[in-house]
Amino acid sequence: MGDAAGSGPPTVAVGVDPMIAPRPNSDICAEVVRDPAMLAGLVADWWRLWHAAEQPTAFQSPAWLLPWWSVFGTGDLYAIAVWSEEALVGFAPLYRRPGAPIQPLGVGISDQFDLLIDRSVPEAGPMLARAVESLADRTATEIELPELAAGSHAARLLAGRGRLAQGSPCPVLALPEGADFEAVVPARRRRKMRMAHHRAEAAGGIEIEAVIGGDAMAAIGDLVRLQTLRWADRDEAPVLADPAFRTFLEAAAVPLAEAGLLRLTRLRVDNGVVAVQLGLAGPGHHAAYLGAFDPAFERISPGALLMGAAIEAAIAEGARAFRFLRGGEAYKFAWGAVDRPNGRMVIAPRDRGHPSSIGRDVFVPA
Repeated sequence: MGDAAGSGPPTVAVGVDPMIAPRPNSDICAEVVRDPAMLAGLVADWWRLWHAAEQPTAFQSPAWLLPWWSVFGTGDLYAIAVWSEEALVGFAPLYRRPGAPIQPLGVGISDQFDLLIDRSVPEAGPMLARAVESLADRTATEIELPELAAGSHAARLLAGRGRLAQGSPCPVLALPEGADFEAVVPARRRRKMRMAHHRAEAAGGIEIEAVIGGDAMAAIGDLVRLQTLRWADRDEAPVLADPAFRTFLEAAAVPLAEAGLLRLTRLRVDNGVVAVQLGLAGPGHHAAYLGAFDPAFERISPGALLMGAAIEAAIAEGARAFRFLRGGEAYKFAWGAVDRPNGRMVIAPRDRGHPSSIGRDVFVPA
């Protein structure tokens, strides 16, 4: 495991379990980071790998997962790291709560998961997959990988061992190169947007603004307030009613913003904030994660106005997809999205009497 300066894996380290030794004529190896205190030391290497991966998401970034671990991380850490010389080239941060299967960090509040793999290192993916399989065998514990993105590395590389089932709906709006808002959003939705703008102007006008810098915390405060208003007359509590989730969101906002992955938009009427949308970005895509509006302004469709603004911003930034994330709500498809459902994979441990598929590659330290 690399230190804070990204110096690569040490030969011996407390809290690190060497897992798969290099093959002959190969410098690639895998290890399991067990000490939570050592996760922070991986940040520089982790970010380098994130930028070297194919289509990574904010949900795979240290800006999202380190705050998640600090708030929700109870249990045993099993962060699988694959190294090539001094470079981190594969990463699967997993953990296990007592009585539960091994799962990814971020489970519960992350809408998509996948293995993080350096696309320039062909051996990294297969090595990471073997290490995941080995972890299931060595711990005699199921590994559950929920919400695997469509076309995920995990589903492809672990197909020989994992049982894959369909997971949550995940509508995606394609944004072809050169296409504008008129070309990607259905005419009916565009008409409704024009009507909403007319109603808003008749009500005194609106202002839609992107939130930047230190204003993010104030916008998150508005999001909490508005979601509380929106759900006041419902039997179920909104996600932001959970103090732990609010703590997480506040902790993640700054590193996400610093990494350029946070997209916060708010809508004002008479200088008062009546709607907020929190989105996430990654290479080639934007995503709508969470939003809320004051029900007193429902007539002007503030949620739709912010969603339209978010899609226009994604197009302007050159994104090729706008992801509506988990859930098959009808409004998502009204924007022209097509379902690309997530998957759910379970990797069962082999029976102790069954020969391991990785045999001599398993390195058990003396």
